[in-house]
Amino acid sequence: VGGAPPQLLAARAYDLGPMAMAFDFDVRWPSEMVAELSAELELRVGVGARVPVALRNICFDGAVRLVVTNLCAAEPGYGAVLCSLPSPPELTLDCRVAGGEVTAIPWLRSELQNS
Repeated sequence: VGGAPPQLLAARAYDLGPMAMAFDFDVRWPSEMVAELSAELELRVGVGARVPVALRNICFDGAVRLVVTNLCAAEPGYGAVLCSLPSPPELTLDCRVAGGEVTAIPWLRSELQNS
């Protein structure tokens, strides 16, 4: 999403026998995606408030694994493609709550990224 495509940093192929193959791709994707949400808070007095939340500049940095199974000679040549993340990726983002840049506060940014 956005103007920048994912960057392929490295690729590895694994032979899993005659019926399957696996590929690992190290990917960096600096997305320009914007997700705008509206969170509803209900206070103890029974009054609710809507708070706008915006997530911007989401960046994915990690490995993506594709496993192609049930290889065969007939089209399309495989039975299934499985996609997974072999290790937790690094995700970074900017978060605005009620117009304030929450991730500009260093300790809060690290807490959001670690959760």
